[in-house]
Amino acid sequence: SRHRGVRAVADIAAYEAEANPDGGLPDSNPHSVTTRWGKAYVADAGGNSLLKVSRHGAISTVAVFPDQPVAAPPGLPPMAQAVPTSVVVGPDGALYVGQLTGFPFVPGAANVFRIGKDGTIEVYAGGFTNVTGIDFDRHGRLYVVEFASNGILSEDPTGALIRVNPDGSRETLVSEGLVNPTGVVVGRKGDVYVSNHGAEAGAGEVLRFRF
Repeated sequence: SRHRGVRAVADIAAYEAEANPDGGLPDSNPHSVTTRWGKAYVADAGGNSLLKVSRHGAISTVAVFPDQPVAAPPGLPPMAQAVPTSVVVGPDGALYVGQLTGFPFVPGAANVFRIGKDGTIEVYAGGFTNVTGIDFDRHGRLYVVEFASNGILSEDPTGALIRVNPDGSRETLVSEGLVNPTGVVVGRKGDVYVSNHGAEAGAGEVLRFRF
């Protein structure tokens, strides 16, 4: 469809219904998109996949994120879906993907993955909780947004903005005042923007931080 210069490029849900990369029940929730080399890359949270969309709208699977074991409390499933929610191009030109993780949303079970050229998946940084946004700054530092730092099932909406340095060290930059934050982007001048109140209608806002 077209509307004031906007046109549909690719039907991600239709691709999930036909190809179903993860082999589970068909489910599509394209949650994040980035571009590299003239192509778009889409993190499909519902399909547990990273997809590539050509300029002509052809869709192909780059990587599939399998279910993973989690340290769930007794009575809850010991496995969780990956639920990739964010994708960016890193300073090395590779694709990086952050994950929410699925039910039971175990704290500390979320990772940021690096995707190799052949689609291999490796953990770049782990130990996060319910990641919904990632981005790098010009110094190669990774910013990670946690939607609910104590886990979605905790009913505590407090999130966090965490910075991971190239040497692997990390620090929580902001937590107080972040209420179910959902996304992060680093501006050209180094300012860090975070979308906040992502689960509350009418309360959404964008915050700017200078560190």
